[in-house]
Amino acid sequence: MNLLEYIFYRIVGLVMQLMGGIAIILVMLKIIPYDPTVFFLFSFIGSDAERAYRLQLLRESLGLDLPIHIQFVNYLKLIFIDQSLGISWTYNMDVSELISNALPNTMITFGFAFLIYTPLAFFLGIISATKRAGLLDNVVRVLTTATYSIPSYILGLWILLYIGSFSGGIWPRPLPEGFFQLFRYSIYPIIVVVLGYTGFQFRLVRRHMLEILRENYIKTARAKGLPERTVIYKHALRNALPAFITTIAVTFPISFSGVAALELLFNIPGIGTLLVQSALAFDWPVLTGTTVVFIAFNAIILGFTDILAYSLSPKVWHGQGYHDLYS
Repeated sequence: MNLLEYIFYRIVGLVMQLMGGIAIILVMLKIIPYDPTVFFLFSFIGSDAERAYRLQLLRESLGLDLPIHIQFVNYLKLIFIDQSLGISWTYNMDVSELISNALPNTMITFGFAFLIYTPLAFFLGIISATKRAGLLDNVVRVLTTATYSIPSYILGLWILLYIGSFSGGIWPRPLPEGFFQLFRYSIYPIIVVVLGYTGFQFRLVRRHMLEILRENYIKTARAKGLPERTVIYKHALRNALPAFITTIAVTFPISFSGVAALELLFNIPGIGTLLVQSALAFDWPVLTGTTVVFIAFNAIILGFTDILAYSLSPKVWHGQGYHDLYS
């Protein structure tokens, strides 16, 4: 399989992954033992017969009376033909507009944190693996294990207590406007994400690097008298790149999903907050739309990293197949 064939294969897989995610969402909404239309008629005053009639009309107008396979087809048409995610029941706005307003706030927090903890974890993981069982390795492992073991929400609460105790600040406060003001506001959530996920990614990088350093070609390179710097950065690191890229793919969706709790804690109106609020308000279009965006975003990242790892792996180009990529 050449690179173009593999790219086509991954694109087809991405579409199937998205369709499978939509199907799971619709099934879960179907089996939930609660009728969302009841939520919109709490204040209704009238007879039981009139209330039941109103509920039936509302269900028909929202398409909830249709069989699940019809709802699935209609939602696919809505996405791929109408290029929409539906209309919010609560805000009476297009779900795409709500998500486009919330996503930049999430990306400021998560994007900057990702750009910090990824190179930091790679640097620490490589140095720790090359200095295995040394003082630096032991110190870094203890610190990263400690920070990774603390749930991000608890770590965020500690930071909030620190702010209230020493700076006299009141949090959460109204979200400021402007990029730099938003960035300053997001400093504390960024610190929480960096502390939490640096440790997680560090351990994966260190393990992959240790496995590479045990390979026979590394031992051969050292036996030939090559400088250790050449052995590490020219031979070991180059062959470890596909595994490192996979590490990014594994960490990315986990950390991106974990930002939702921090957004609620620090009062950041991002996509995670929108997802939780829509679930509490039984706003099915927003709940479904934000979940689909999460699925699509993660599928695109995983597909891109797979293609990049595929193109970098010499084993694949010599016809050994994709399953040899991480062996």
